[in-house]
Order: sequence, then C-alpha cells, then structure tokens
Amino acid sequence: MSMRLLAALTLTIGLSGMNTWAAPRGADVPRPASSAGQPVQHYDETLLSKPTYKVKVEMDVQVPMRDGVTVSVDIYRPDAPGQFPAILYRTPYSNNTEQAIAVSKWFAERGYVYMYQDVRGRYDAKGDFYPFRHEPDDGYDMDAWVGKQPWFGGKLGMMGGSYSGYTQWGPAIRGAKHLTALAPQFTTPNIHGNWIYVDGALNYAFALSWGAMMMDGHVSQSTGSAVDMMTAYRTLPIADAPAVAGHRAPHYHDWIAHPTHDAYWDGISFESSHDKIEVPMLSVGGWYDIFLRGTLQDDSAVRAKGQPLARTGKRLMIGPWIHGASSRNNSYMGPARPDAVDFGAAAEVDMQKVYLRWFDYWLKGIDNGVKDELPVKIFVMGENVWRYEQEWPLK
Repeated sequence: MSMRLLAALTLTIGLSGMNTWAAPRGADVPRPASSAGQPVQHYDETLLSKPTYKVKVEMDVQVPMRDGVTVSVDIYRPDAPGQFPAILYRTPYSNNTEQAIAVSKWFAERGYVYMYQDVRGRYDAKGDFYPFRHEPDDGYDMDAWVGKQPWFGGKLGMMGGSYSGYTQWGPAIRGAKHLTALAPQFTTPNIHGNWIYVDGALNYAFALSWGAMMMDGHVSQSTGSAVDMMTAYRTLPIADAPAVAGHRAPHYHDWIAHPTHDAYWDGISFESSHDKIEVPMLSVGGWYDIFLRGTLQDDSAVRAKGQPLARTGKRLMIGPWIHGASSRNNSYMGPARPDAVDFGAAAEVDMQKVYLRWFDYWLKGIDNGVKDELPVKIFVMGENVWRYEQEWPLK
C-alpha cells in the first residue's frame, strides 16, 4: 500500500473523531506590539473566562432554514438571566458525541451560549445531505435565527475544524449580520483545488474514502474495514468504485464529472472570495495537514484582500500537527507508529483555551493580549519551539 493511500485512509479514520472594550465591526484595530523574538505565550490562564455558570441544555432544537428544511441544534447556555455571546459549531459528524457535549458545556460554564448543530441531512437534521452545497445559505440562516433569540447578546463566533471549518467561510463571505469572529482549523474553502483536486489531479484516495464512502448517507459510514479497499481503489472506471464498496454517493459522481473549475463549483469553492471577509479570523493548521497549502494561501489572501478589520484581525497558527490534532506526535497512533516524530512538550497545546482566549477578546472584549501579538505563530520543527512572525511567507 502506498504511503499516500495509507495517509488518506488514516485521515478518513481520524475525521470520524472584565474590560468590556471590543473593536466594533468594520473598525480598525491597533497593529500588534509583540516582536518576533519574544517568547510565545498561547494564553494567560489568569485572563481566561472562568467556569462560573451552571449550564442549561436544550437538545434537538429544530431550526428552519429558508426552504423550510430544519436542522438540529443542541444549545448549551448559562443558566442565568441576561444575554450572552454565542459560539456556533456546525458538523456533519453528529452534535451528540461525548466530545461535543463536553466542549459545549465547557464554553457555556464560561459565559457563552454554545450551539452544536448537525448540518442539513446528517444525524438529527432533516433534508438530504450533499457535501458543501447548502452550508453557505444554512450558515447564514443560522446567524439570522440566533439574532432573534432572547438570550443572544449580539456577538456570534464560529469554530470547528475540517468540514466544520469550511462551514464558517460561507456565512462570512455572505456577510452574516451577527458574525463577529471565526476560528477555522485544518481547512480551506478551496474545495475544488485543495479538497477534491490538487494541481489538477483528482485527490482520489480522499475523494473515494471520505467523499464517496464516509459521507454517503445520513450518518458517517465506516465501511473501510468491511470491504476490500484495494479492489475498490483499483476499479475502473473510477465512477464504479463506490458501488464496489457498497455506496452510491451522487456527489462523488458530480466531482469526477467536473475536473475543471466550471460552474458546478460556484457557491461551493471559495478560493476567490477572500475580499468579502469582514471579520477577524484565527486560522489553525499543521505542517503535516492535507489542507496546509490552502490554510497558508487563505491567510495571505485575507491579509491582502480582506476588508479592513479582517486584514488587521487575521491570525495564523501552524503546529507540527496532522489533520485535526494538536499533540506532540505527527501520527494518530502516537509513539506506537515506528516512524512517528516526537516534537516535545511544546508541541502539545490546549487549543480549547486558545480558542477561549480568541473569543474572550472578540466576543466579550477582554483585554487579554490578542490585539498585541504578531499575526503569525509557527512551530519550528527541529528546534521544537514556537516563534512569532510578522507574515507568511517569511521575508
């Protein structure tokens, strides 16, 4: 088995897992005051929001989209009177996993309304799932719905990685009214050129194992261990490969029928829409992530073409990580994999607190250093240290 194929299969498995000032939307923010030589501090524990609230939970709230289809949202909010900032996480991988519940309660205890949503056609959401197609409109409609809720304090953030990271770009490009800050991880909105095709070639291992198999249906499909994947991958024509693995996947057939960036990709792939971004964005990626190229290109494009607050509020953090991980080893198997590299304790970062710090500043206005640090934070492999930089690519 080739290393590229092994990586794609491994990725498929890994995917199934107060100061009250705040810059107003559209305003400029001060240039960072930190320097490239100073030590990197990911967060100051003393300045993070504290777990001071009991949590009230509303499960499976069905929220109507513009066409009448409803999506399922689990809402975790502080059990207290008043209005609060909100964070939205939209997922195709179930909003009711133990991990989803834990992170939702964690943020709600710290003064946020945390909403974990099943995207259209997945798990408790109604309608039919077609990857990427409905996310811009549905994300925009969720923003509008949140704005009408009595517990909403006026500022909405979005977070999540991979597909959930992608779901943040659509409503941001559409100018969602209440959207105030984003935190996409391990992702890019360049669906045609960094998800399904790369440099003009079909990203076949990924398109088949993730797209045609895992994402074929109302719930995630784990058929990779139930069928002979080598037979599926060797099937010609490749349009017949999903059937060999027991799947239909109409979206996969559309992908291979549109190898060039034609009208099919309009409204799905947003590699030319960075100028429409208006809000601050913390992009997180990994040197070993399959979407690294897109993450870096998106950062440069937003910084160059985005609206004023998006440009000055853009932040980038790249660790020695694989897709979806922030651990010290560049493998889902950790040290159990013979060729895994251990990058030391500095590589292991509590990203939940990094995102809390980000939202504490933009949604609550806590002066915690976000506005003062340089825009780029990279992990230097070999030296195994973090370093601030003014830009990427380095000059």
